[in-house]
Amino acid sequence: AKFVTVDEVTAQSGTDAGEALEKASKGPRRGDPRRKAFRAEQWSRVLTPSQYESLRLARTEQPYSSVLHNETRVGVYSCAGCGTAVFHSSFKFESFDGHPTFFNAIANGVQTGDGKGIKMRREIICSCCGSHLGFVWADG
Repeated sequence: AKFVTVDEVTAQSGTDAGEALEKASKGPRRGDPRRKAFRAEQWSRVLTPSQYESLRLARTEQPYSSVLHNETRVGVYSCAGCGTAVFHSSFKFESFDGHPTFFNAIANGVQTGDGKGIKMRREIICSCCGSHLGFVWADG
């Protein structure tokens, strides 16, 4: 995921913070040119190797390795694959597992996948480009 502060969103959109966050929360929809349906070799050209492993291969980052883990500013987390807004900073909490963790998602920003063979979890993917964003475990 990528992170954009309220100030950055406001500067980009030319509106006040509330309007800017609302606009940022409305990610690409079907038919939007930002919706990406790349083949594997195309994804590997537009993403860093680390992003490709996380977003496209659903491999878990090492704990505490994400620059987003300690992010505390107010803003929006978006999919690094297509830019869809997926989490607001107010949804973030400390789970003490070394990964950015959220208790909710921006409406229409994410959908659930199958859990990749483990019954106790559900995969969270970007609703626009299908990139892997993490997992929700049955215990919370």
